[in-house]
Amino acid sequence: MKKYEKEAFLKSFLIFFISLALLGGVIAFFYYREKVHLIGDRVEQEMWVYNYNFENEKFDIDFVKKNDDIIIGKLYINEKEAAMYFPIGDNLDQYLKIIYPIEYYNEDIKRVIKEVSIKYFIFLGVILIFSIFYSLYALYPLHYALNLLNEFLKDIIHDLNTPVSSMLLNIKMLKKRSENSPQLYRLELGVKSIGNLYKNLEYFMKDTSFDKKNVDISKLIFERAEFFKHLYPHINFSFDVEKKICFCEKEAFIRVLDNILSNACKYNKKPYLVKISLKKNILTVEDSGIGIKKPSKIFKRYYKEGERGLGIGLNIVKKLCDKMNIHIEVESKKDVGTKIILIFPYDLLNVREEDEI
Repeated sequence: MKKYEKEAFLKSFLIFFISLALLGGVIAFFYYREKVHLIGDRVEQEMWVYNYNFENEKFDIDFVKKNDDIIIGKLYINEKEAAMYFPIGDNLDQYLKIIYPIEYYNEDIKRVIKEVSIKYFIFLGVILIFSIFYSLYALYPLHYALNLLNEFLKDIIHDLNTPVSSMLLNIKMLKKRSENSPQLYRLELGVKSIGNLYKNLEYFMKDTSFDKKNVDISKLIFERAEFFKHLYPHINFSFDVEKKICFCEKEAFIRVLDNILSNACKYNKKPYLVKISLKKNILTVEDSGIGIKKPSKIFKRYYKEGERGLGIGLNIVKKLCDKMNIHIEVESKKDVGTKIILIFPYDLLNVREEDEI
């Protein structure tokens, strides 16, 4: 079960289970109240009988002075006792008080609480099992649809690979015949952009096994920035980059760089700046773009704030950074710009101040 399927399962399970548990709790409360009321009725009936025959050892008696506030035949319960008051023949000054010790009454209440609790927990166990089966059943159509979509995307990715590779090969052959052709150069950039999209989809669809090795990430930064310079010639790049060697998966790090730089260029605005800094163990990419409304959501799959894009680029970035143990942070202000910060663990990065570029 994939992450989003687990999330859907958990949400449907919690909604269904909590709803039934609350409903069961309300029913249990009213059932408890009814049982307590029945205990009171039973005690009252036994007191009435005791008032005639005095043959119940559970009860005590007392005589109290008449009081207008006392209601004959009503059960009074306080912290010390449960009691009822009865008239005594022609005695106009006193009432007979029949006492049911509070210890006995509390024991009756405890038995009721125990009974209700056992029945409620049995009910929770039943709805727990039922909620699991219900959630799995409700998840099946989503699981089936996602599998169809994944298979469809895999077919598209597979079909994209062959024509893109063929076009790049033919462009190289044409460049040998026609050197410095701007049309061929622009065509090559366009095909490489399609290739980047294909690689993003490929990383999006599968759990790629990493083949880590020492990679000169400072060199990669300049190479990938050069590519985007040609795609976005109006963007001005500035660099403050030290030479760093990182133990990581090269293609995965290229995916991270390409997605960050692509967004920095795509959503830029005047003065069209992209600043790249690599100092010690921190890589930052800062742009003068339109900013992000909800930075906390940008790594979620399919989340996008505009009509452009697929909403998977930064999700891939987060996924790959987590796999490479690189911490990523985002700082953004609307209409001011966005800064992406990558923090490398020191055990992966060869930090050498003397090797500045």
